[in-house]
Amino acid sequence: MLAVPFPSNADTITVCDITHLSIIQLQGPQAKAFLQGQLTCNVMTLAEQQWCWGAHCDPTGKMNSAFRLYQDNDETLMLILPTTLIEHQIAQLQKYAVFHQVTITQAPFNLIGLIGTDLLPWLQQQGLHASQPGLYSLPQDEAYVLIDNPHQALLITLSKTQPSWLPEPSTRQPGYLWQQQDILQAYPYFEAAHVQKFIPQMLNLHAINGISFDKGCYIGQETIARLKYRGGLKRALYVLAGSATQPVAIGDQVAWQLETGLKKVGEVLQVVQHEQVCILTCVMNNTLAADATFKLVADELSHLTVQARPYTIPT
Repeated sequence: MLAVPFPSNADTITVCDITHLSIIQLQGPQAKAFLQGQLTCNVMTLAEQQWCWGAHCDPTGKMNSAFRLYQDNDETLMLILPTTLIEHQIAQLQKYAVFHQVTITQAPFNLIGLIGTDLLPWLQQQGLHASQPGLYSLPQDEAYVLIDNPHQALLITLSKTQPSWLPEPSTRQPGYLWQQQDILQAYPYFEAAHVQKFIPQMLNLHAINGISFDKGCYIGQETIARLKYRGGLKRALYVLAGSATQPVAIGDQVAWQLETGLKKVGEVLQVVQHEQVCILTCVMNNTLAADATFKLVADELSHLTVQARPYTIPT
């Protein structure tokens, strides 16, 4: 069984206050059309009670951010992304928004993570008629529930008043418990240190329906399409887990353990650590053997192995 920094209690629902993620709101009669020409995902096919992964790139195809996207209504869409990217991402979108009827702001909503083996039945007990991943409205609570998978959901509260069925804030858990789940799912989040460093396929967005290859033009499309149709993708996002005797930080170097020494292969994108147990994401060469072992360059006693992703990478 995989050792994680914070093992979950299978018999309870864990409720987390999330501050490491924030929301960008795009609002206006041209919001949807504007984003269609900006993002890797197909915004025009996004329906109510749906959400998807996506990315926004620079003209060379390098990512400004990866995010969860959902539609509030025909004129309001939301991007959920790391808080460290909010200022940069708003500025990048505003560069292209000057000729569109759309406003771009950071939304003042609260994010609360819900984790548990019996999450869906528990949500149904709270009055949410949800049986599968999707976006569900709780109008009586001025909130949405974005169900990511059967064991993980985001509660998005639109007002300071929170649903009465939530536990008191003093009993909630920190957001890194939710971040640990995102890492286990091999999701493509990264922080400000890695802005414009990766093409979306390097973070596996094509494997989680975060790229549409038939939607038409958008920023960075030429590079992304060339990588698909001409080949040449040599890197992918991996999940590594194991032990570390020193604090692990975003940007730390990861190395492949060879008989002759260490070979640097990537940097830490996301990490959760407790004592000497850590789990992280890293972009590495996609031909590395599944049983390869790794170390953190700054921690000689560290030991990391590759963990299985919950999805397959298209060939």
